[in-house]
Amino acid sequence: MIFHLASRTHRREAWFTAELRSVIVDLIRSTVARTDAQLLAYAVMPNHLHIVLRQGWMELAQTMQPLMRRIAVRVQRTHQFEGTVVERRYRDTPCVSPDHIRSAIVYTHLNPWRAGLCDDDLAYPWTSHAAYLPGADPTLYGIDPAAQEQVLELFADEPDLDRDQLAERYRAHVRWRMDHDRYLAALEVGLPPTTLPPAPSTVAGDRAWLRIFSLPERGAPNGAMPLPDLRDFIRSLAASYDPGLSIGDLRGSWVPRSVARLRARLIRAAADRGFRTCELARFFAIAPQSVSRAKYDRAS
Repeated sequence: MIFHLASRTHRREAWFTAELRSVIVDLIRSTVARTDAQLLAYAVMPNHLHIVLRQGWMELAQTMQPLMRRIAVRVQRTHQFEGTVVERRYRDTPCVSPDHIRSAIVYTHLNPWRAGLCDDDLAYPWTSHAAYLPGADPTLYGIDPAAQEQVLELFADEPDLDRDQLAERYRAHVRWRMDHDRYLAALEVGLPPTTLPPAPSTVAGDRAWLRIFSLPERGAPNGAMPLPDLRDFIRSLAASYDPGLSIGDLRGSWVPRSVARLRARLIRAAADRGFRTCELARFFAIAPQSVSRAKYDRAS
């Protein structure tokens, strides 16, 4: 499973100075390297951090607890105080679709830009963005070359691209997301928005996700993939469509038409993944007949 992890300082204090951010980046790289997890992306901000990693057979806590403990000690020593450094336990969100993985990585790398800490070139020293640019040596940023290639393949619009071509697809996706943010910002303040170009195609990237990241469980009969927790599966997939939507919004017979359409898409995805009609009916608090209609009504 790939996870998007985040942790924030207590009271959002900007304790991560430039010097500490460099230390924290080194701690992220070295701590993950001691485990069987695979580091995919990171960003260290003045008061929080983001990490995207592929979990191995070790528990997440075996990576995150030592990391957060080391970060807390460094912050306390630097600022000469005792007490709480992080706000609460780190947040971990499983990424169960290729769209969600792409969004988590791009979101992580765009954090400094959205906070006004860098220009459009995203020249911010404390992220892994530069590891995915054409000609980059990913090891300089703590990213394994195999991980770099696997991530870049998620952004492919056609098969058989070389690494630099894939990097250009990644960069195009990042630029589109920046244009999308500007478009939404213009709408919010009532300005006439510019024309938003269509999202880059990632059809080959979706196939790469099935090949690279949707691996069968070790020892599973006939190579069958284990089912994730249904709540985690639906929550993560729904977040890739509408981050503000909660599980409660999707439940019950009386929901807005737009929510019903999204719920039908989620039901089809869950059914394709192997969840049964009765499970989905109980989860969404609707009749089994409604689940069956959603599964086969591809027009919704």
